[in-house]
Amino acid sequence: MLATRNVKVSSYARLGREAGFTLTELMIVVCVLAILSAIAYPSYLDYVKRTSRDAAHGGVQLLAAALERGKINSSTKNYTGLAADGGAPIATLFPSELPLDSEDKMYTLSISVNDAGNEFTITATPIEGTIMEDDGDITLTNTGIKTWNGEAGWK
Repeated sequence: MLATRNVKVSSYARLGREAGFTLTELMIVVCVLAILSAIAYPSYLDYVKRTSRDAAHGGVQLLAAALERGKINSSTKNYTGLAADGGAPIATLFPSELPLDSEDKMYTLSISVNDAGNEFTITATPIEGTIMEDDGDITLTNTGIKTWNGEAGWK
């Protein structure tokens, strides 16, 4: 008796073709990926900018709270002496760059205090060379007035 084996032959092998993707199929996949990338990348950059700006808002508010604590603890009971030369916060009070929880700093902080020492304005300026460089300054005063890019309020 003759033994027979059941061997399945793929449709590609029957037709004399090798298994794989055609150039047309690969080009369609590349085109779909390119379209998705063209949509997703700008959205991703907007997301990164928005989260960096939100982190700066939080950092500016934390600095304002630190200034209030510094005023209460100072012998003069004002904001004088809470900013280093050049307007940066003194190192023991607060860091001079934001965001606080990232190695990639996007903003530089500065404090301006009026001559009487009873009013301050905190400004977060985007650092050149970062994706935030054209984003505009973020400011907060001791009375709670917020501006972003010269316009009232934070967005």
